[in-house]
Amino acid sequence: MQQKPTKFYRGHVRSGQQVSSSGGPLVIFGSVHSGGEVLSDSDIHVYGKLKGRALAGLSVPNSRIYAQEFDAELVCIGGVFTTLEDGGVGVGLKGGAGAMIFLEEGEEGEDELTFINLK
Repeated sequence: MQQKPTKFYRGHVRSGQQVSSSGGPLVIFGSVHSGGEVLSDSDIHVYGKLKGRALAGLSVPNSRIYAQEFDAELVCIGGVFTTLEDGGVGVGLKGGAGAMIFLEEGEEGEDELTFINLK
């Protein structure tokens, strides 16, 4: 699949609102509020707070999610989902730290989400 140009969205993604990008990365210049959802076939960049749901890598392998402030309800990359309530590695990011999230092969050969604190 050939990657399409980046889609830019300026403004906040409110509860009940969905913003998506088909075939290319999605860049949000604003926050994703609780109940809001952003979807991309590729990477997602949020230049604001990510409190809602972010689903990246819907068709492009090795996609990533970047957020200036991370407090997400749910994140997904390539079909691997997690919530911070699951007690996963992203729990330490809850409360506003910047984050990068990507898929990495786990110890048992299954893909798992890896969180990196950017602050």
